[in-house]
Amino acid sequence: MEDYIGSVSSIKKIRFEVISAGYSSGYIAGRLSRTNSVLEGIEHVSPPHKFGNSLFHKGIFLDGSTAFNSGLISSDSSHKIALTHLSFGVTSAAGTNITVHEGSGNADSHDFWAFSTFAKTSSTESRFFNLFISTPFLSQSKNTTICLTSDGVATLRGVVHGYYTEN
Repeated sequence: MEDYIGSVSSIKKIRFEVISAGYSSGYIAGRLSRTNSVLEGIEHVSPPHKFGNSLFHKGIFLDGSTAFNSGLISSDSSHKIALTHLSFGVTSAAGTNITVHEGSGNADSHDFWAFSTFAKTSSTESRFFNLFISTPFLSQSKNTTICLTSDGVATLRGVVHGYYTEN
């Protein structure tokens, strides 16, 4: 383990992952980024609910018994789906590809992916993903479903945020 020593004046944000909680000993892993940070409560444009869109927040829990293809959010015939934030933890002893995409079925048969990663963990550890999508992932069509696909055995818990839009 090494420490970062130096000026922090050019660092705009730091992302941390908590490895241990409570009073047990552990460490914090971090990643420096030069991308723009956003102060909480300050937005560059009006949030979606301020210009008439319906927000959604949906919890995700997928049991680790088999590979899965699960619908996260569906829209009606007059709305598209805009994803703004994905936050989830994955546990998979053998590792698995996790993909968030538009349309049901295998992720490889779809061109419109919001996110895809390989998660290799053990049965006693998890990987955590916290994705703020600065330009929301917008579904290509109305009356569609955003799905979460795994090609291996995994347990996944988290939440998906976004809004429905007519455009």
